[in-house]
Amino acid sequence: MWPIFTAGLVALVIAFALSYLFLNNLRVAANADVQKMFNSKGPKKSRQDLDDEAAEDRFLDGEQ
Repeated sequence: MWPIFTAGLVALVIAFALSYLFLNNLRVAANADVQKMFNSKGPKKSRQDLDDEAAEDRFLDGEQ
């Protein structure tokens, strides 16, 4: 049973190393996309979402 797990672990390490070496351009592009998403300015919510939240806030303020 242990040789199967050991072989799987070795295969996982080799696959990670090969993908890190040969798929570097994809990794860098994905990193740039994520960075652009986190650095984007402006509201992340639609106007409808903001209006709904404002209505909920008015409703909750009236109950307290």
